[in-house]
Order: sequence, then C-alpha cells, then structure tokens
Amino acid sequence: MSTVNLAKKTVNLSKKQVVNLSKQSDNGLTRVMIGLGWDEANKSPISSGGFFSRLFGGGSSDQRGHSEHDFDLDAWVAPMKCGKNINNEDIIYFGRKDWLHKGMNIIHHCGDNLTGAGDGDDEQIIIDLANMPSEYDQVLVAVTIYKGNERRQTFGDIKNIFVRAVDEKTGFEMCRYSDSNLVEYKDCYTFIVGVLLKENNEWQFRAEGYGTRDTAISYAASKYKRG
Repeated sequence: MSTVNLAKKTVNLSKKQVVNLSKQSDNGLTRVMIGLGWDEANKSPISSGGFFSRLFGGGSSDQRGHSEHDFDLDAWVAPMKCGKNINNEDIIYFGRKDWLHKGMNIIHHCGDNLTGAGDGDDEQIIIDLANMPSEYDQVLVAVTIYKGNERRQTFGDIKNIFVRAVDEKTGFEMCRYSDSNLVEYKDCYTFIVGVLLKENNEWQFRAEGYGTRDTAISYAASKYKRG
C-alpha cells in the first residue's frame, strides 16, 4: 500500500493509494461530502430516449421514470465494523437516504440521478464523521447499475467514473480518484470506488477501483474485504 504525500491541494489518487483526510482539513474534519460521477460510453439518440427513440416507439418509462435504455447508476455507502457490513439496514442508497444514530443524521444521500446526465457530481452523499459511532471504522463507497443484468448493461459501457472527497465545512476538495478505462469490467454490475478508514482517530480515504458481478447492493457490501 502506498501513501500519498500531503499538500494543501487536491490529491489525485491511483488504485490502492491512501490519503489522510483529517490532515487535509485545516480546522479538523467533521463532515465529508462524497461526490460520484460517471459518463455513458457512445450514447446514441436511441439509447438516450431522444427523438428517434420516440419516433420508433422506444423510450418507454418504468416506475422510476426513466427509459428502458437509460443507464441508471446508484451510488451507495455501507458503514462497517472491522471491514464487515453487519446489517443491510446500514446501507445508504436512493431507497434509504438517511442513517440515524441517537437521533442524529450521520449519513445522508442527497438524491438519485436516473441518467448520469450533466457535468460534475451525479450523486452526493454527506457523512458526519465527528458523530460516527465509534465501533464503525470503515465506510465503503461504491456504485451499482440498476437492473444491469436485466438490461445487459455493465461497467464496460461506462467510459469515466470518479469519486471525490470534499470537506463539507469549507468546500475544499481533499482528494479525487478517477478511472477512464473500464473495458476490463465489461462483465461487472458493481464498481467498488473506495473506502473511508478510521485509524488512530484520523479518517483516511483509500482508492479501491475494481468491479464485481454483484447485481444487488447488499451482496456487494457483504462480500467486500479490505485488500
């Protein structure tokens, strides 16, 4: 495992690299915003539910309000004890946006992006590190394709994916990990982006950067083991 030398600038991580987020914050890191984004490769007018799709009868919408051809990626986080997800109810995603502890909202998912369209973060999750229960020492960060197996959509169809950790108090982007070559994950429905780690009362972020064939968020979380 390699550790990045710190400076007061965004640290660009490679796979398996670690940055100490607590030392990146001037006044003590209390809340972090995890922003995730992605781009669909070779998106066509038909696949985007555009004019030609409507003309030829495509683009029907499901209960979540998107076309059957849309790529709907769901960002999620899983608080863990010693690298293991203890309870599926701890997993925060579009269907469970808040994780409460003793009346405090420790994790908040800011909302579901159904298509990944637009620049910047597609989804954001805010984590209150200062009030995280002490027994939780890791938070897994990942993305899963909604109905990926059913729609035959994989991460081989995604051309860019990134995650960034922002000091929510100051807006400073502490670190960023991105991957633009996802061809090797053409059989994968989940992408494990990174993990927040608490060591010696300091929070670090480790870039993971690998795909799995898990179609369900709970399966992916239960299988994760820190390498």
